[in-house]
Amino acid sequence: MIHRYETPQPARQILDRAAPVLLAGLTRKEILIGGGTALAARWGHRSSSDIYITVLPAAFSRSIDRLIQMLGQTGIAQFESGQGWMKGVYEEGEFGISTTEPLLPVRVEPRERESIWNIALESIEEILARKILLRMNQNGEFVVRDFYDVVTAGDLAPQTLEAALTVLENHQRKEIADEITHFGARLGNRITNLGRPLLDVHRPEWLPTLANRAALLIADGHGLSRNQSPKAESFTGILSDATV
Repeated sequence: MIHRYETPQPARQILDRAAPVLLAGLTRKEILIGGGTALAARWGHRSSSDIYITVLPAAFSRSIDRLIQMLGQTGIAQFESGQGWMKGVYEEGEFGISTTEPLLPVRVEPRERESIWNIALESIEEILARKILLRMNQNGEFVVRDFYDVVTAGDLAPQTLEAALTVLENHQRKEIADEITHFGARLGNRITNLGRPLLDVHRPEWLPTLANRAALLIADGHGLSRNQSPKAESFTGILSDATV
């Protein structure tokens, strides 16, 4: 059974601009909508102002020149590209394509699709794995929307978060959690200043302890129940090396 999800605004406007070009240069089997937009379409947990598409390297290499030319006619600006990636900015927000090979086993046939353009959504596990391994671990970049996505996954889909965390060794999980703890201690309520603004969140009561919640989930992996607040003493026990 195919499940269809509506892309949230303003990401939907970006997709409406780019989708005709994508479908002219690639087949639907070669395109996946990834990132926070695919999570927000499923969960409705926050707004999303970007669209990121993942394709396999062979498909990207075959079609990149044509895609660049055609996208230039859709109002995209600040356009740049490199080996295996491209990105630009529309009036509504960012658009990009990545060719990173899947980190987790690929589903034979994605059963979750965008409702208007019928483009498959990347799996929740793969999206979270990319955020945690490629952005948090390899690039060492922290953005508040990733923290919020991790905490939402721990609340709504803990099995997918557990699957995503398998891309990390235990020591990597603790290292990332410690760094998030440092950010939370240093920034306090200003944690929401990391990256683009976090808007239209479904659980605003999480925000004061968002960094602690995300760090605990990444380090521990067991997650928090819906009504449980992170205890300072248990959190410190797990992340005993953290300092301000």
